[in-house]
Amino acid sequence: MPAMSRRFGLAAAALAVPVLLATTCKSSTEPSLVATTITVAPASHTFSTVGRTQQFSATVLDQKGDTMRSVTVTWASSATGVLTVSSTGLATAVGNGTAQVTATSGGASGSASITVSLVAAQMTKVSGDAQTGTVGQPLGTAVAVQIRDSSGQAIQGATVAFAPVSGSGSVSALAPTTDSTGQARTTWTLGTKAGTNLDTLVVAAGAARVTFVATAAAGPASQVTKTAGDYQKTPAGQPVAVAPSVTVADQYGNPRAGESVTFAVTAGGGSVTGGTRVTGTNGSATVGSWTVGSSAGVNTLTTTVTGVTATAVFTDTVYVPGAPTAVAAVSGTDNLPGLVGYNVNIRPAVAVTDASSNPVPGAVVTFAVTGGGGSGTRLVDTTNNSGVAQVGSWQLGSSAGVNAMTATVTGLTGGGNPVTFADTGAVGVYNIQVQFYGPTPSAAFSAAIDSAAAKWERIVYRHVGAPIQVTDTAQICGAGEPKVNQQVTDILILATSTQIDGPGGILAEAGPCLIRTSNGLTVLGIMKFDSADVTNMANAGQLNEVAVHEMNHVLGFGTLWTQSPNAWLQDPSDSGNPQATYFSGPQAQAEFDSIGGTTYTGSTLSPPGVPSHKPPVENCGATSPTPCGSGTINSHWLNPVFTNELMGGWITGTSMRLSVVSVAADGDLGYTVNYAGADPYTQTFTAPPAASAPAFNMGDDIWHGPIYTVDAVGRLVQVRAGR
Repeated sequence: MPAMSRRFGLAAAALAVPVLLATTCKSSTEPSLVATTITVAPASHTFSTVGRTQQFSATVLDQKGDTMRSVTVTWASSATGVLTVSSTGLATAVGNGTAQVTATSGGASGSASITVSLVAAQMTKVSGDAQTGTVGQPLGTAVAVQIRDSSGQAIQGATVAFAPVSGSGSVSALAPTTDSTGQARTTWTLGTKAGTNLDTLVVAAGAARVTFVATAAAGPASQVTKTAGDYQKTPAGQPVAVAPSVTVADQYGNPRAGESVTFAVTAGGGSVTGGTRVTGTNGSATVGSWTVGSSAGVNTLTTTVTGVTATAVFTDTVYVPGAPTAVAAVSGTDNLPGLVGYNVNIRPAVAVTDASSNPVPGAVVTFAVTGGGGSGTRLVDTTNNSGVAQVGSWQLGSSAGVNAMTATVTGLTGGGNPVTFADTGAVGVYNIQVQFYGPTPSAAFSAAIDSAAAKWERIVYRHVGAPIQVTDTAQICGAGEPKVNQQVTDILILATSTQIDGPGGILAEAGPCLIRTSNGLTVLGIMKFDSADVTNMANAGQLNEVAVHEMNHVLGFGTLWTQSPNAWLQDPSDSGNPQATYFSGPQAQAEFDSIGGTTYTGSTLSPPGVPSHKPPVENCGATSPTPCGSGTINSHWLNPVFTNELMGGWITGTSMRLSVVSVAADGDLGYTVNYAGADPYTQTFTAPPAASAPAFNMGDDIWHGPIYTVDAVGRLVQVRAGR
């Protein structure tokens, strides 16, 4: 028994050791292990497409820096509109922007920086294109686009730039961001100028870009402006010389069509015809006639427009004319040269006045040729209400020298009777040298070129400068052009009939290659005809007309209009541009008016009036024939207005006419021209009507190569860009 008790005691002692240890641990002051630091991997990431995912992981460390296992981690996104994250750390791109992916465990957290940079690759118009509204007012439908990335996913949060081009108004939001469907929208307020598809809004996001257009209609009529016929002086009981006219416009000056205008006499007596008018497309209305009262004094005519508070009052000073006491020349007095055997460009005219310097209507004026030979028409004329009488025509004699004409007023009691006019008849000396090159020209082609040269030598008849030695070894006028080494008196034209683009395409190409430094006029030019079209044009009786047309381009018609010092082209236009492109040379404008251009209503000035956009130049607008492009605009007359004028962009038959307007345009370039060399041409000029496609489209008939200037001794001194 004692032995057994001893073994038991030893066992008890052994068991006491763990108990003692346990007791010792429980009494330790060391803290419990807790999450202290969290590291998220990867630390940053960039998404480029919506819907893409990235798995993130979190490493949790305790306060001793040891990794903790089996701890709970909670995931979150700082911007759910940019990025979402699942409970397991799987992140999904939602929309553009930046966000933080955060992992949290206990009181510790860690994060990764995320950028969602979605690239806008596609932009689609949702709404708002091709609307029609009123100037200065918001459009009824918002302009909206949808943005997608390269995979076709809609992009949320993309910045979209809405930018109206100059004059196209404003938008309510210049740079909105896309919503959850990838759409951005804004309200577009139109500009203040009326016109079809005139306002343009460019929308861009990254490289994606679309354009919206809108048509702006004029606003309500709010103003009436006098455009002609004010402050005249008229004999008692007679109609005024210029019928009063007004333009009705909205608050921004846009013309209003279809407005009712009433003209009524408000002082001085007299009467009107056509007192109620409706404005045309340019907002203009003109009284039929206004006959002033029978007594001297001030007469007034008041214009009212339905719905417009403002009125326009015209004033006319009425007088009772006395007997003619004075006569003076008013045109044809510059002693300008004229081509022998042809009518002078400017017909002599006189003005007859009484003792009070008032115009005398009804005075008889007799014109007579008194020197140089020649003849005239309508040699007896009666003064109009402005006291002016003018000879019908004055043809110079057949020999060079001074020609004279007198104008005598019957019953004139004062001095100045008769008035003497003098013009100097000159023999035509302008020299067109033609050099054929390439394939041997056909008889029809040679004859057409020679005929065109003869016609232009009847129109341009004086030298443009001293002869110039032209030495060209570099094919200045294009490939295939022959070398030139000769003296050029006025102009040398290189002509050929060769392949261009086959039948029915470009009929010809023509233009200047060398021009003078002194006056900008052509020294060397090229005329290249498509051989595939020459026979067809000859058979149709149109080859001669085309030759005259192209030779005028060599002279500078449409090809030197922008070259200093002959820059007469105004508002040059691209295809479809609504601006009224026109030629501003004073000779062409005067002759346009002389053959009926005062009736032209196609000008779209704001306000209308002076200067007028005429004569109009082709701008490939809605009423022009098609096709119409870069070779036609800015270099031909506007076809819907001029129709069968030879310098339009189309050949409409065998009745094409070279008008005095085209000849005068060459005069504006600096040539001395003979107006009587033009073809008989009459036209009623109105706003452009709809036009049908003509028989022959001239195509791109302008030589587009560079234009070189050459000095008096033949040295190339400058290169100018071609048209």
